[in-house]
Amino acid sequence: MLVLITGRLTNNDYINREGVKVYSFQMVVDTVELLESKNSNDAPAPEPMTDEDGYMQITEEEMEEMPFK
Repeated sequence: MLVLITGRLTNNDYINREGVKVYSFQMVVDTVELLESKNSNDAPAPEPMTDEDGYMQITEEEMEEMPFK
């Protein structure tokens, strides 16, 4: 499934306790859009399941498939 994520990257470099500079980036997401998959056969995508705060709930299995953590 294709997903469109819009937001910004922030640079969070810091020096750790050993005096080594650690390079870190954080992605701050503004919107997430589920796009039509190639296998959809023109069927509308199901609405994502969200909690009361509007966050999409994902399973541990889905989390493991993500290219980032």
